[in-house]
Amino acid sequence: MWEHTNISRLRHAINAVLFIAILALGFSVFSLSATAQQSCGTHGDVVALLGKTYAESQVALGLSTNGVVIEVFSADQGTTWTILATRADGTTCVLSSGEQWIPVITRTGNPA
Repeated sequence: MWEHTNISRLRHAINAVLFIAILALGFSVFSLSATAQQSCGTHGDVVALLGKTYAESQVALGLSTNGVVIEVFSADQGTTWTILATRADGTTCVLSSGEQWIPVITRTGNPA
């Protein structure tokens, strides 16, 4: 039972850190309109492409105060990652992507 509680706390801490980071990024980047340089499409198409091309699946998500859904996708072991933003009209855009996604927590299990 003790082990399950610690794992549950660890997951909550990781999710809290990811949520805060994602929201901060989403507010700063997605408040601008999509430009030709952004990769956008329907949510289903973008998610399918991430899964097929990079073997990424969703690891976190959050809803911003302006109604934009922010999601983090990562491959196993964090080899690649992608942050998406989906507007109310269903348009999904890639905000950022990279390599070596590493969840960060403190030793106490609280968000950093």
